[in-house]
Amino acid sequence: MSLHPFIAPFDDLPTSIPVFPLASAVVLPGAQLPLNIFEPRYLNMVSDALRTDHMIGMVQPEDHKSPDGPLAAVGSAGRITAYTETGDGRILLVLLGVCRFRLLESLATTRGYRRFSVDWSKFEHDYDDAAQIVVQRSDLLEEASSFCASHSAQLERSGLTQLSDRQLVNSLAGNLPLSPEEKQVLLEAPDLASRAQILTEILKMATACEAGGSSLRH
Repeated sequence: MSLHPFIAPFDDLPTSIPVFPLASAVVLPGAQLPLNIFEPRYLNMVSDALRTDHMIGMVQPEDHKSPDGPLAAVGSAGRITAYTETGDGRILLVLLGVCRFRLLESLATTRGYRRFSVDWSKFEHDYDDAAQIVVQRSDLLEEASSFCASHSAQLERSGLTQLSDRQLVNSLAGNLPLSPEEKQVLLEAPDLASRAQILTEILKMATACEAGGSSLRH
C-alpha cells in the first residue's frame, strides 16, 4: 500500500537517503512540513533529490545547536511534493511525510550534505492508514486549542476536523511549537494511538504550567 500516488510502496523505499539535520523538524506520515532551503549544501541536497526519488530524511541533532554532530537514532522521511525557486536563491518546498527510519551507516558524499543508509523495517505500519484509529480525538483537539490559546497561536479547528486520525495527530505533533525533546518522543511513539495519548498529555501539562505561571505573575 502507498500513502500517495507518487510515493513508492514500502518494499521499494530506498536503502539510503540524504539527511537534513534540523532541530524541532519532524515530518510524520501523512503530514506536511514546509522548509526554506538556503544553505548551498542543502540546495545541493534538494537538487539531487529532485533528480532521483524526491526523498529527504529529517533527523534531529543530539545537540540541537550542532547539526554537524551526532544525530538522533530515529528520523522521518518525506517526499518533496511542491517547491518554488525564489529570486534570491532559496528553495521553498513542502515535504509529505512517508515513513520513519533508523539511521545505519554514514555514507561518503561530495556535495556537502550528509547521506545515510537506513533501516525502515520496524516502521512498516506507518503505511497502514486503515489501522490508524484514535479514540480520544475530541480530547486531543480540546487540548490543542487550549495549548494554542495559552501560546497566542491560532488553531483552525474547522480544517482539522476534515483530517483523518493519522493526519490530525501527525500534523499536530509535527507543527505545534513543542520542544525538540518532545517532538522526538512523539516521533518514536510505537503507534498512532500511543502518539495521540502522549501528545494529549504533553499539551495538557504545558497548558497547566503556562496557567500556573500566569497566575503567579498576576
